Amino acid sequence: MNARGKIKQTLLELLKSTPADQLAVKTLVMEANISKQTLYNNFYGIMDVACEVVCDLFDEASEEYFGQENWMTGMKDALRMLDENREVMMHLWNSKWRYDIFRAVADHVYPIIVNGINECEAKAGLTVSDEDKTIIAGLYQDIFMGLITRYMRERMEQNPEELLKIYGSILEKDTAYGLRRICWPDDGVK
Repeated sequence: MNARGKIKQTLLELLKSTPADQLAVKTLVMEANISKQTLYNNFYGIMDVACEVVCDLFDEASEEYFGQENWMTGMKDALRMLDENREVMMHLWNSKWRYDIFRAVADHVYPIIVNGINECEAKAGLTVSDEDKTIIAGLYQDIFMGLITRYMRERMEQNPEELLKIYGSILEKDTAYGLRRICWPDDGVK
């Protein structure tokens, strides 16, 4: 494992038992068995490592589900990942880095969502303007982050299936349906 991977893995392990605000650079470098310079050669600081760790967890959970027509599968997997990493996520949610970490997640999932929209567009044989795709991607990103924020705000105690029903009602039809409606609004697409 390279230094970058070792740093991320060490921080992930530390966050399972230690609140993020209590972690010091000294602890991280000692536990990772690296120098402070190695940490700063790879990251700006602990918050930068934490952002990348959380984005990696979302990547592992999604495994391209965002790129499929069923967005709800990706959301379900994201909630499952949060639940599986409950201690880590709650330590980060309760930290001074909350906004930065979840902003990094939002920025990270945006291109995944755009790729999913592009795949749906190609499968449906449509041509959707970049402006429309940007609007759709922003809406999906907002819905996704709203779901994640609500789950975290509720201290991960709300039933994920109930949350998915609420958000699923917003995404009642698949992405290809929405793209067809944009391309042919008066065509009676059902």
